[in-house]
Parts: sequence; structure tokens; C-alpha cells
Amino acid sequence: MGLDPKTLIFSEDFSGPLSAAKWKPNVGPGSFLGNTQQRTTLPVVVDGHAVLQLDTYNPTGLSYFGSEMISVPTFDVNTQGPLIFQATLTYEQAQKGIIGGFFTLGQGAPGTNGHDEIDIELMSKFDSQFQTNIYHQAQYDNGNPISYSPDGYSQQVEHVYKFEWLPNGVVKWYVDDVAYRTVIATTPTPSSGLPGGPGTPDQPQNLHFNIWVGYPDWPVSDPSLPLPTSNPAQNATFKLDVSAVSVWTGSSLNGTAAANALAGTAGGEYIDGGAGADAIAGGGGDDVIEGGSGVDTALYSGLAHNYEMSVTAGVAVVVADRLGVEGQDILTNVEAIRFADQTLDTTSLIRASNLDASSFMPIIDLYNAALDRAPDALGLAYWASRLADGMSLTDIAESFYSSAEGQALRPVAPSNAALVSNAYAEILDRAADAEGQAYWMGQLESGHLTQATFLLAFVQGVTGAEDVATLVSKQTTGIYYAITNGLTDAENARTVFVSDPLASKTMTDAFAAAAASADTGELVVKLVGMNLELFPSTT
Repeated sequence: MGLDPKTLIFSEDFSGPLSAAKWKPNVGPGSFLGNTQQRTTLPVVVDGHAVLQLDTYNPTGLSYFGSEMISVPTFDVNTQGPLIFQATLTYEQAQKGIIGGFFTLGQGAPGTNGHDEIDIELMSKFDSQFQTNIYHQAQYDNGNPISYSPDGYSQQVEHVYKFEWLPNGVVKWYVDDVAYRTVIATTPTPSSGLPGGPGTPDQPQNLHFNIWVGYPDWPVSDPSLPLPTSNPAQNATFKLDVSAVSVWTGSSLNGTAAANALAGTAGGEYIDGGAGADAIAGGGGDDVIEGGSGVDTALYSGLAHNYEMSVTAGVAVVVADRLGVEGQDILTNVEAIRFADQTLDTTSLIRASNLDASSFMPIIDLYNAALDRAPDALGLAYWASRLADGMSLTDIAESFYSSAEGQALRPVAPSNAALVSNAYAEILDRAADAEGQAYWMGQLESGHLTQATFLLAFVQGVTGAEDVATLVSKQTTGIYYAITNGLTDAENARTVFVSDPLASKTMTDAFAAAAASADTGELVVKLVGMNLELFPSTT
């Protein structure tokens, strides 16, 4: 899974002692990690493994005595293209409180005091999980860790660990060829101590393996680990085995400054269109497609209902083929996606994903007020992008009101009285009270509001606990249908728009299950990363 390897540029089979031409120990500044002094010698090789050793006795002082091996060559995604780092690791013992690392590390951009780093770490306190981490021009703090616990996983069993580092800022982590995490260039990865900090590494890095111990108050430390000792007779030794290390360039295809028609293979590739208006077909496998400058189009051979899309980080679209023919691709700087039966503008999806959650609420309210349904995912993204472009809510409301769908839901030239009465009935699920009817009639009769702008003013003016609760319930229905589940069928969006939120959720769940099926699928488009946990609990 992931990119196909192309050219082996660095490897170690540990058939003999480590060569100083390929590896160096961690010496000088940075050789003291947590509560551990790293050795000035390289690890020994035993039975095809480099054995990284941690001792509780340190002849140089009262701390743990660890081990680290660092590649002599550096690796640079900017000059070498997509890179794949892979190694097999296992602990020889069950002791808690140890940190084992497989990572790349490099200094940040010139003029900064930060660093770049891509990590896989084995925190032995948590034997059933592994940790991924990433830094970009950041200081040495906690970084941006995420841990995973695969079924049946143990750090004391050999596993193949891998991460990919790509020129367009995509980083992906795998264990035993199963993908667990993806970070894209502008995914926020803030670290304390430096301004900014979002992004993924873009500076040359060395490959590292190490074993060490943090301070006792760290969450990954454990009191069962023997403390450092000044008595060599009381030394306790712990080991991390490393084998089958390799660094590959990934399979890639590069366009030119002209308009290119690029076609990938059945494998996973990094495809860079370069300048020009490119048409790019990834083909099979899990591809990463960078459009480059120009208006670029990603091509897919299947019908749209066989795909699921997610928009993440405000810059990338992930397209997954449910039938498995064209894999799961990551698209950056690609302006359109062409399926066999329809073409989508990805720029509107990207602009919509950049909005904060609160910006979607008035648009969801307009679907409620003018169309009497939940939003569909594509429609919501389109109108959110228009809002991001500077279109006013008033103009959006007038567009909703005058749309063919909106006009079909109400009589031709309805009276003001009928419009107000229908608003109470359809938006708040109740009859109009006399005071409210008179107020809104006055707004319309005076010309302060037009019929086209009335519905927006009405939903924005809702007060009273019961009316607000009704409106919020419909908002959460819209969020759950269009954003959480990314459903695009407008008629189903009308079906789920009922007064009982739990009934609505049940129907939405059924539609989502059908949408995910290869037999009854529909195009799913999710905006990922917004904090929209507003739907009522069903437990």
C-alpha cells in the first residue's frame, strides 16, 4: 500500500559491523535526551540486527546510558523526489518506561531555531500501540503525536514500519503496509516556542534510530523501570532490535511547463503536473497527485456514485474508489475532478473547507427556511464557497428564494400573510403567534424586507427557548447529513428533515450505509476537520 518503491538509495542488512561510512553515533549537542546520555559508539550487530542498548549504569554520569545510530547521508525531498523510509523494529523485553525511535531529523530553514522531524516511536509503557509524530520548524517539545493500537499489535513482535515523505508536503505512516496517518502540508501542526509552525518538513534530514528514557514525570515513563545507578554491578540492560533498513525514492511521474496529459500505472505513484493546464489520470494504486500551477483536472474512469471524497486541511482532496479499481488518491493543487458522468469544481470545496464552522450555520438555516430540507453536501459547499468569495448572505438568500426548487415549494406570488404563516409552520413547526405575525407583516408591508430577504431575517431573528431549540435541531440534522456524512442526494435530504432529531439521525445513518455500498452507492463529499459535534446524543 502507498507509493511503489523505485530506486533504492540507502540500505542496511546488518550482515556485519556498522560502517562509519554509513552510520554515526549521536555525539555533542543533542546527545542528552530526557534523562539519557547517548553513547559515543555505534550499536553492535547480532544475528542480522542492530542492537540498540539502554543501561541503567552510565560510566559518564548518573543518568541512563542509551544508544543511537544516525545515517551519514542526508535525504532531501526537494532534490530526490518522494522518499520512502522503512525498517523492522522489536523490543527484546517487556519493560515499561523506554522510548524507541525510528525517525528523520533535520534543522529548520536557515535563520530559524527550529527543526524538522518525522517520527515513529515505541513507548514501551504502552505495548499495544505505536506513536507517530511530526515537527516543522518547531522546537523539541511534545510535537503533534497520534498513537494507534492495531488489533493484536505488540512492540515485542517484529513489525515493518514505514513512512513516506513527499515533495508536496504529504507525509504518510504505515505499519505492516497498513496506512494509519496522513498529514498534508498546511495541516496545523503548531509547536510552542516558534511563531507559525504549520506544515510538514521541507529541509534535508538524516535517518535516526535510538533508545532512551525520559524524566520520571513524563506520561510515558514508568516507576517499574530501574533508576540510574552509579554501581556497575547493579546495571540493568534493555534492548531494541533494528533490522532491514531501507530508503527508496518513490515511483513518480513529472509533467513539464506545457499542458500535459499524464497517465499513471496500476501502482501507487507521485504525479506532479508542473506548470500548465494538465489532465492527470492516476490509474490504479494509491496515488498522490500534485497539479502544480495552471487549471488541472484529475481524471477518474468510474461513475461518481462509486467514489467518496474528503476535503482536508484547506488544500487537499482525497478521492477513494469504493470498487478498488483506482485506489485512494490525495490531490493537491488540482482544480477539477472529472468522473465518467460529471465534473466537480474542487476550488469551491477547498474554499468551503477553509471557513470556520459558524459560517455554515446561516446557510444551513437558508436550506431550512427556503427549501424545507437539510443541505446536500455539494450544495452546502458551493454556497459556503460563495460566502468565502464575498457574496453576502442577503444575496445568497435571494438566490435561494428565486431558485426553481424554492419557487416550486410556494405559491406563485404568495401574499405576505401566507409567507409569514408558512415560515412559522415550516421553520419553527408551529402556528404564528399574533405578535410575531404582526411584526413580520409590518416589516414586509413597510418595504423594510422583501419576500426574498424575509426568510433570512426570520431565521436570524428567532428567539425563545422552544423556537431556538427547534432551529438548532434542524441545524444539527443538516450538519449530520451534509458535513458529518457528506451525503449529496437532495431528495434524501428532504426525507430526513423531520421534527424528531433521533428519527432523522436513524434515517441519515441508513442513507449513509446505502451510500457506502458498491451496489447502492452515491457520491459522498466530506469536509474534514471542523468541530461540529452538535448532534444530540443517541445514548
